[in-house]
Amino acid sequence: MALPIKGEAAGVLIMRAKNPLLVIGHEAKDAKVGEQGYLNFLVRLARTCNLPVVATANLVKELKARKLRQVYSISALELLNKLHSPEWSVNGLGRHDLVIFAGLQYQLQMQILSSIKHFAKGIKTMTLDRYFYANADYSFPNLSEETWQSTLNSLLSSVEEFRRKMKSVS
Repeated sequence: MALPIKGEAAGVLIMRAKNPLLVIGHEAKDAKVGEQGYLNFLVRLARTCNLPVVATANLVKELKARKLRQVYSISALELLNKLHSPEWSVNGLGRHDLVIFAGLQYQLQMQILSSIKHFAKGIKTMTLDRYFYANADYSFPNLSEETWQSTLNSLLSSVEEFRRKMKSVS
């Protein structure tokens, strides 16, 4: 069963991961978070955290047009197969320790999360969608659109605060 988390905790988990990966599915393109699109939020998160991004479906061109540097096109099922390999990563920095999912079809994402949970030991999973995913390690509870928006905003605030603290220590 997934651990329900809040935005601040999600931000800290992302920033503490050694080699996180953001997976964006096609449903992120049309979803709205308040006035902005979900995809805009995910692009901002990827930039702020310097996350490599795997884009499924037809999002690669759009993400590259938004000047994201580390964007890879891999289908959801091909990605799942690659995540089972202990040596694989998109960036060559060793196995991803946290895989963050956003915008995939609910049923497909549940099955992918189940497979990772049972067959890809050592990988933690997180979902950023507004519905609870029991097979993830970390998931937001079922949220209204307004609560989801404030949760995502607090996630970004947490990440930005973490980065400021790290810069002041350096």
